[in-house]
Amino acid sequence: MRKLEEEAVRALQAHDSARAETLLRSAIARNPSSSAIWVNLGIALLGQRRAEEATAAFEKAFQLTPYDRAAAGNLGLMRCAVSRMD
Repeated sequence: MRKLEEEAVRALQAHDSARAETLLRSAIARNPSSSAIWVNLGIALLGQRRAEEATAAFEKAFQLTPYDRAAAGNLGLMRCAVSRMD
């Protein structure tokens, strides 16, 4: 895991979703094909109650690695939660 990603994970663990988002967006700019970064971005966005954006991040992660459990699981949970809100 690279420095930005490590800092972002620490921010998530400290419940600082806004800082994690900033760090993860910088990490994505450098490595847009990393599913793990997109999953963590989704978690950071969800921590800020931004469900639609979180879902989009999980969808991107799933597109990159459709067999990744974290990407598939988080996307599935978000779709289920969104359908309940409708």
